[in-house]
Amino acid sequence: MQVERFLDRNKWRKVGIRYSYDMMRLGVDPEFLESHVFLNYIFLFSSQFGYLNRMSLSQDIRLWYETDHWRGWNTKVMLKTKTFHPQGDYYFGYYDDNNNIQTKYRTTEFHLISSYSRKRTWLVENNWRASAEALKSPLWTFHATIGFKNFLGSDFTFQKLSLNVMHKWRTGYFGQLDYSLTGEVTLGKVPYPEAIIPQGNEPVFAAEKAYNMMNFFEFVADKSVSGIFLHHFDGLFFNRIPLLKRLKWREVVGFNFIFSTYEKKNYIRTADNPEGLLASSINGNPVTEFRIMDFGKPYMEVSYGIENILKIIRIQAFHRLSYLDPGPDGKKVPKFMIKASFFIRL
Repeated sequence: MQVERFLDRNKWRKVGIRYSYDMMRLGVDPEFLESHVFLNYIFLFSSQFGYLNRMSLSQDIRLWYETDHWRGWNTKVMLKTKTFHPQGDYYFGYYDDNNNIQTKYRTTEFHLISSYSRKRTWLVENNWRASAEALKSPLWTFHATIGFKNFLGSDFTFQKLSLNVMHKWRTGYFGQLDYSLTGEVTLGKVPYPEAIIPQGNEPVFAAEKAYNMMNFFEFVADKSVSGIFLHHFDGLFFNRIPLLKRLKWREVVGFNFIFSTYEKKNYIRTADNPEGLLASSINGNPVTEFRIMDFGKPYMEVSYGIENILKIIRIQAFHRLSYLDPGPDGKKVPKFMIKASFFIRL
């Protein structure tokens, strides 16, 4: 349930409140789903196929204020409190201040999200608007999060910082390069659901801002540098072939990477890691584990394919280049897949 009220429509100044109480799948980021809404509905729908594991019951309450400052600069401040309560065969536990194992928690967070693009423009329809900013100039987004312990029942103090730049760069004769570069850091001793979980994508539908050869909740990090690149050649090669030129098919290639690491203090407590936050088992059941990257060995994947099929369809072949062995849970990772997606080029 969500309610918003405009204070000044010309400056897009508004306040809002939102309440949700629902099952969430770890590794499917709600913020990822809230951006590019239409395309991510397909991602959300397809992510529900198969066996749904690592589910948690979450109560989420948000209050926010948003405003434009001047052309191209928008800021949103938000107070959020939420719960994390694993369900089913998802085993999670951490040690509290008294060294007792807890299996659920609450956080209360203050968020500051500020974005700027020098030549930003908007497509507005009533109470909804979409940004076309990346066509003309890079979009910079800064997101700061502060978690307050003992405020509204919160169990942790932590800080998260991220800086992202994205752009659709016209390269003239060679087409257009879409890129997104992100640096993130999580500070403090906090369970992994509040850290950095790269957005994987297991279904057969590709997602532009996800890692399409990565499983859901495969990796966790508290420091990361990542990049997503997609280059549209706009017929540079296909226009030399009469049939492909007539069909107006276009060639596309991509490359994604992540460099990341995870501090031992936030991992499983063992004899070699006595300060670890996480328990190793819950009622005799081993906790759900995850991968940690070596910062010197990045995750990488490449893709190539055809777009503009019937003007809205893209088909890509993906290759995973690193971390090809099964993870701690024994789940195999895909090395090659062909995925389809719908796309919109503004």
